[in-house]
Amino acid sequence: MKARQSKFIGPNGIELVIVIVALVGIVGLVAGVAYSLNGLTQTSAGVVVPVQLLPGQGSPVQTYDPDQVPVIVAGLPDSVRVHGDATQLALTAWDSTFLEQFLGRADSLILGLGVAVGAFLLLPLLRSVQSGRPFAAGNAARVGGLAVVVLAVGLGGPFLASLGAILVLQRLGLNGPDAVVTPAGHPSLIPVLLTAALLAALAEAFRRGEQLTTDVDGLV
Repeated sequence: MKARQSKFIGPNGIELVIVIVALVGIVGLVAGVAYSLNGLTQTSAGVVVPVQLLPGQGSPVQTYDPDQVPVIVAGLPDSVRVHGDATQLALTAWDSTFLEQFLGRADSLILGLGVAVGAFLLLPLLRSVQSGRPFAAGNAARVGGLAVVVLAVGLGGPFLASLGAILVLQRLGLNGPDAVVTPAGHPSLIPVLLTAALLAALAEAFRRGEQLTTDVDGLV
C-alpha cells in the first residue's frame, strides 16, 4: 500500500501566495518611489538622517516615541532636533539640499525597489512550483537573485542613509572636534549576511535539482 504524501500547501494556497506576493511587490514599488520623489520636492524643508550620540553627550536616552519626545543634546543649532529611543536616533535639520533629501529617503527607495524585484523573481518560481516543476530552468538563478536583493537592500540602504547624515552634519558644522553627534554606524550585518547565505545555499540546491531534472528528462 502506497503511503499517502501530505502537502505543505496546495494549488489554491500557492495561488493565494502568488496574489499576495504580486500585491506586495506593486505596493512596495509605488510606496518606495512615491516617498522618495516626494522628498525631492521638499528641498529647504526638514530632512531626517540617522545619528548617534558621542560618549558623554545628550540626556539619558529612554524608550521614547521617536515622533513625540526629543532627546536633549547641548550644542546643537536651534533649528536642529534629535529624537529617538534607546536603539535608534535621528536628527532633523531644516534648509536641506536636494542631495540630502534624496539620500535621506534613499533607503526607502532601495527597499521599495528590492521588494518589487524580489516579487518579480518569486512569481515565476511560485508558478513553476504550482505546476509541479519546482526545479524548472531558471529557478536557481531566481533564488540567487533574491540573495543579491537581500544584500543590496540590507547594505545599500543604510550606507546611503549614513552618507546623507555625513552631508547634513558637514553643512551644519557639526562634524568638527567639538561634535556632539556622528552619523549612525551600520546596523548589524549578521541577519543580512545569514539570509543571503541561506538563499545562496538554496540557489545551489535548486541548481542541482535543475540538473537532475534535465538528466531525467533526457532519459525519457
